[in-house]
Amino acid sequence: MGEVTEQIKDQLAEFAKRYGPTAIVPAVVKAVNEDGTIAVEFADGSEIDDVRLKAIVKEGNQFLIFPKADSNVLIGRISDSEDFVLIAASEIEEVEIKIGGTLFSVKEKFVIKTETEDLLTLMTDLIEAMLAEKHMTNSGPTINLTPDSIAKYTALKTRFKTLLKTA
Repeated sequence: MGEVTEQIKDQLAEFAKRYGPTAIVPAVVKAVNEDGTIAVEFADGSEIDDVRLKAIVKEGNQFLIFPKADSNVLIGRISDSEDFVLIAASEIEEVEIKIGGTLFSVKEKFVIKTETEDLLTLMTDLIEAMLAEKHMTNSGPTINLTPDSIAKYTALKTRFKTLLKTA
């Protein structure tokens, strides 16, 4: 009788997997893991420690949302597997988009970079070059920028650092 019961259970599980709905369930984030997953806890106290942040596991182009610890999330079970993926989060700590060698990230500040340049370094270098400017006049080159120009460029450099960061 035990063997028949097991066969019935297996057939019911296969039927539910094939024809049952893919579940989307609420949970609370317990930890954001270094490997691109999160640990969550369900209302009944059960936990999963490897919910994916991206649905397709491969290197290269990706769009990731990193939820904040203790935030509410919706996770979905991926058909025909024991894997779950993040669908939505009530609080986001970081968003990251990678396409080829380009990265756009938001975490308190913006990161915009390619394989060889990032926007903050580029803007800082531009302002440093502007601060070192000298111009030709009818009576020869200028000695220095005026103090008000130096103050404006320096203020711009500070403002860019409040908006952007290097990766």
